Amino acid sequence: MRHSHSIHVQKSSIITNIKITFFENETTFFNKKINLTEDDIVLLETSFNFKTIKSKIEQLYPNFNLNHIIPIFGKETVSLKKEIIKKNNITYFLTKPVKRKDFITTINNIKNKDHQQKITEKPKNKLKQNNNRILVAEDNEINRKLIKSILEKMEYKIFFAINGKEAVEIYKQKQNQISLILMDVQMPKMDGYEATIKIRNFDKNIPIFAMTAYATKIHIEKATKSGMNGYITKPFKYKELKKIIEKNFVNIKDEINDISEIKTEKIDFDRFEKETGLEKDDFLILLNELDEQYETLFNDFIDILEKDDKKLIKTQAHTLKGLFLNLRMDNFAKHFKNIEENYQTISKNNILTTLKSIKEALHKTIKNK
Repeated sequence: MRHSHSIHVQKSSIITNIKITFFENETTFFNKKINLTEDDIVLLETSFNFKTIKSKIEQLYPNFNLNHIIPIFGKETVSLKKEIIKKNNITYFLTKPVKRKDFITTINNIKNKDHQQKITEKPKNKLKQNNNRILVAEDNEINRKLIKSILEKMEYKIFFAINGKEAVEIYKQKQNQISLILMDVQMPKMDGYEATIKIRNFDKNIPIFAMTAYATKIHIEKATKSGMNGYITKPFKYKELKKIIEKNFVNIKDEINDISEIKTEKIDFDRFEKETGLEKDDFLILLNELDEQYETLFNDFIDILEKDDKKLIKTQAHTLKGLFLNLRMDNFAKHFKNIEENYQTISKNNILTTLKSIKEALHKTIKNK
């Protein structure tokens, strides 16, 4: 039998309404739809298979805070209790008979910790807010529906390809919108290995992961040789897929946050005159020349990106950084500084987007001067 209660908990001068769900046995848990939210509390008898319940909740409710699962100990010995706590990484627990004071204190400790985390936590992944997508190459319709459901649950948007050839074509057309590729290895027209090789001919940085039911040494070596970054085994596991995506989106997310800050420069004529000894007219002449030259500088950078020459990328970024610093256009300069300092890991797509964004912002800056 399951009991669901709403109680009011005093936290300093704040009254917090919390839904608490208690399960008396394991059968009830698996047979009932519980609809947990991230703020709910779950009380479990320690007779439950704690690891199984925790795993099930994590799978069904990825936003749920697992520290909100509170085991209730009964007749367990002290040593057994310590073993269960350590083995399952338990933060909060209660012991029978449960006293009202202990219960309220535990709940308040959880909510206070949540409150502190919300104050200090970083902004949510802006990758999703910038509409970047995952390209999924999969020929089987049922598998496509399955992975679509999983990725949408993670709030990611998706492009689908039904064979390797289509995957290459989609990525060529939409590479500025794609941040990761999941590639089935066995597909008609062109398999995932060949598709990856073709993509690597023009992009060495996009993360590509094989989706395969054959995670043998031979298949793993073949995937690595083609240029894939790793693999995900079928059948898909939510936790594994989520971990791979989040790990490989970290650098891309940071880059996108940086690009989103590219705006028109506010020209500080007084600063330029004071620091260079030149006049406003001199600055405007230089600015117009830069507007004319940037197209050439832009195309030169594109050629360097095509060659994927890391040292030349660093050199070109350094040159453009210095150019904008000399004109006291610090906002533009900092983006080239970012490329210069991170040229080994920053993606080609990100550099290209930076160049285009600065080109547009520079033109607007000159137009509004």
